This record gives sequence, structure tokens and C-alpha cells, in this order.
Amino acid sequence: MNFLETVCIAAALATDATLVAFSYGVVIERARLAAALKLASTTGFFQAAMPILGFSAAAEFHAYYAAWDHWIAFAVFSALGGSVIYGALRGDADDAAAGDRSCACGKCALGAKKLGAIGVATSLDALAVGAGMRCMAQDYAGVSDVLVPAAIIGVVTFAGAFGAFFVSRCFRRFPKRAAEVCAGLILFSIGAVALARDLLGEGAAQ
Repeated sequence: MNFLETVCIAAALATDATLVAFSYGVVIERARLAAALKLASTTGFFQAAMPILGFSAAAEFHAYYAAWDHWIAFAVFSALGGSVIYGALRGDADDAAAGDRSCACGKCALGAKKLGAIGVATSLDALAVGAGMRCMAQDYAGVSDVLVPAAIIGVVTFAGAFGAFFVSRCFRRFPKRAAEVCAGLILFSIGAVALARDLLGEGAAQ
């Protein structure tokens, strides 16, 4: 692939991470710069690492992984979205109890486990892309073939997620609880779209 093709693929792969960052940017109120850097760095790292893993494992691994990748994405994003919505609907009682936590509802704090789940869930497609790159490679020279594309994918994802987190600030004029519920629904819809896309693709193939 040439540079332009790689950038286009990177932009497409970064979509989920960008939407996730946008959603958390709506609900997180404290330590926003730290939260944005955590999200952008985590998603950028996973988006860069997954193509390398997929490239190394090649098509044999993808044939196994393709059977359940969409279910994993759906489960993870549903849990994340449900957590945000639940926290929003609990109302002011949780706001008062949140203390020094990084968001109003207390359910959006970006701990290591949550960041890991976000990183994996937003980069599953990148694993398949890496396997596809290996299948397309004509003059195979080893894993070094995928290092530059992987780095581009990681940088584009970092930039998209970081920017989306702060762009979401424009939506904070809306009622707080409604904005948080919408953010949760966005997270849920990412998983639902991934599930529907793969299931409809399987149905068409049959």
C-alpha cells in the first residue's frame, strides 16, 4: 500500500476510537487533559500494535478470529455504554458522592481495566487489517513490512481521539444528564453497528 492508501485505512480504523473519545469527553469533567492523553495513547497504541499482531499471525489466525470479533466488540461497548447511562440516570446523589473522581457520574473514571477494554474493542478491525496486509505482500521481508503502516495508524488514531475528546466540549451546553445518556448511547451503538455489519455480511455471503 502507498502512503495515501495507508492514511485512508488509518482514518477508517480510527473511527471507533474517535467516537469513544468524543463520548467520554462529554461526561468527564475533571483532569480532562490527563483523560484525553490516556484515551488517545491507549487507543493509538492498540491500533498500532494490532496490525503487527495480525500481520504476524496472517490469514490462519484471522479465519479463527473473524467468527467472534463482532460479539466481543458488542459486549464491550454495550457494557461501557450501559455504565455511562446508569451513572447518568442515578442523578445528583452520585454526583455528590463522586468526590475526586474524574467525572460527574463516577462511572467514567478511566482506570487501567477500562482503558484496556477500550483499547482492545476499538482495535479489533486493525487485527484483520494486519492479516490482510500480510496476504497482500508480494515481496515479504518480515514484520518490518508492516511497521510504518502500523505507526501511521497509531498516530492518526491518537490525533483523532485526542481532538474528539476536546471537540465534545461544544456539546456541554446541553442538559448534563441528557448529554451523558447520549454519550452512553453512542458507545452502545458502536458495538451494535459492528455486530450488525458482520452478521449482515455473513448472511449475504450465505
